Amino acid sequence: MVRLDAARNSDGSGLGLALVRAVADRHNARLQLAQETPRGLRATIEFTEL
Repeated sequence: MVRLDAARNSDGSGLGLALVRAVADRHNARLQLAQETPRGLRATIEFTEL
């Protein structure tokens, strides 16, 4: 996961979803990203075992 050049002008570090992905990978979880209506992003992590 990376921030594209156009996103470099906005506030934030760009690490949020990269950290979520790292946690999901570490715990063999499933990360789903979906469009949230009317606008936005929904991030869901599904853990298979706890």
